[in-house]
Amino acid sequence: MRGYRLGWLTVSLAPMLSLSIATSARALPPGTYQQSCTQAVTYGSVLVAYCNDIAGVPQATALADFGACPGDIFNADGKLFCARGAEPPRGTYQASCDQIAIDGGDLRATCRAAAGYRAAARLRDFRQCKQPIDNVDGALVCRP
Repeated sequence: MRGYRLGWLTVSLAPMLSLSIATSARALPPGTYQQSCTQAVTYGSVLVAYCNDIAGVPQATALADFGACPGDIFNADGKLFCARGAEPPRGTYQASCDQIAIDGGDLRATCRAAAGYRAAARLRDFRQCKQPIDNVDGALVCRP
């Protein structure tokens, strides 16, 4: 195969093509990201895809070390995230939100707003909530 010269560096496309063929043959990791992401491929331990943001516009995104993800791999506003295993807290938000995940001390979800659109929502330090969590117009809220 022909090599291409980039300044002092010569690059052959043969290894890249074989890498592309080998990675596309691998099964993709499971996850809800597949509902709103396209053209997903793996490159070693990195998952790469185009995922829709809340406006429905595809965004290029990547998740490193996806094999170490113990929970769901999900899309939140055009970015890939790994749910790190904890069960989400109970609350009425679960009826109108999806892609629910714990991200450190934060609760993340995609929630339906009153006008019908979907919004990326985040509730910081959700463990401080003493009452169930609600979705109020596309935002996660801890009721007093």
